[in-house]
Amino acid sequence: KVPILLSPPLPPNGNCYAPEVGCLQAALALDGYCTVRFNFRGVGKSTGSTYFRSPQRECEDVRDICRWLHAYRKHLGEEPLQSVWVAGVSYGSCIGSAAAGLYDEFSGYVAVSYPASYLWYCCNLQGDTFLQYARTPKPKLFLSGDVDVFAGKKATDEVVKSMPVPVYHVACPTLDSTLGHYFRRQEDLEVLRREALAFFRKHAPTPGLDG
Repeated sequence: KVPILLSPPLPPNGNCYAPEVGCLQAALALDGYCTVRFNFRGVGKSTGSTYFRSPQRECEDVRDICRWLHAYRKHLGEEPLQSVWVAGVSYGSCIGSAAAGLYDEFSGYVAVSYPASYLWYCCNLQGDTFLQYARTPKPKLFLSGDVDVFAGKKATDEVVKSMPVPVYHVACPTLDSTLGHYFRRQEDLEVLRREALAFFRKHAPTPGLDG
């Protein structure tokens, strides 16, 4: 009854099979959560194209997935969802956090490798606007690397400090060896798994598989 939408990295190379997305889906599903991963427009079997000139449309897509979940459960005669959350990676964290702030359907978010230094690029020079959307009093967790080409430590720290509580931040000294942006090594994916589970168990507890 607690679904988590998994928002992938930047198209066209980023998709719902990114290691971070797969790690989160497996960990959360095994813990009893409902998980939904998807591709943005123009990626995989998703039609259309990602519209960088107006990322608001991608936020609306995330919202529409949430509304589809509610409608589908109602169609099946199932009980209403307790809450819906978003966990995004890189570009997906920018869109997912904004959607969580914009729409009442969402209860909070996890932002993995939030592109704090490149919001201007991800949001077509509207970075400040989408950052403001993400400044919601809903619970939020940021996971980052201290040496990141797209999310410098200073920029990420400033983003986190600008957030209203409750907000949590976990940083790894280094991530992947090329850009320092992705959780790809086994030890980094373990940090991602552990911290995300702890966050959701605290703010969105589920009975689990045995409950």
